[in-house]
Amino acid sequence: MLEQLAGLAGLSARRMFGGVGLYCEELFFGLIDNDTLYLRV
Repeated sequence: MLEQLAGLAGLSARRMFGGVGLYCEELFFGLIDNDTLYLRV
């Protein structure tokens, strides 16, 4: 899933809560866990 998002400018990923946290320029916006993408709304 990270490969599909790789084209987004400023995107970074960090391990957290047993999954991967998604950040855009240091702003947390989502989490990938067990092949499921959760978005912060």
